[in-house]
Amino acid sequence: HYPLEVAAYNKLRQKCTNPRILMVVYVPKSINSWIQIGSDCLTLYHSAYWLSLLNYPSTNNQETVTVKVPTTQKMTSIELSRIMTELARGQLP
Repeated sequence: HYPLEVAAYNKLRQKCTNPRILMVVYVPKSINSWIQIGSDCLTLYHSAYWLSLLNYPSTNNQETVTVKVPTTQKMTSIELSRIMTELARGQLP
């Protein structure tokens, strides 16, 4: 579950020219556990998950809306490529 500011929630649920997704990245407290920087690369370790809020209902909340980001929707390079391919075909993720 992820608490999202109402303004961000409303932007993410609107239909627009460039579809939007929420991506939540889990990072451990120790930076050495999740990032490696080299002279020719930046590698991030651990987990990121995504969610499309398109057409989610409006809210009466004033500050935040808690959304459930499915752990089955893990953002990987393969998943990102799949999403981009769908968008190129005019489909929404």
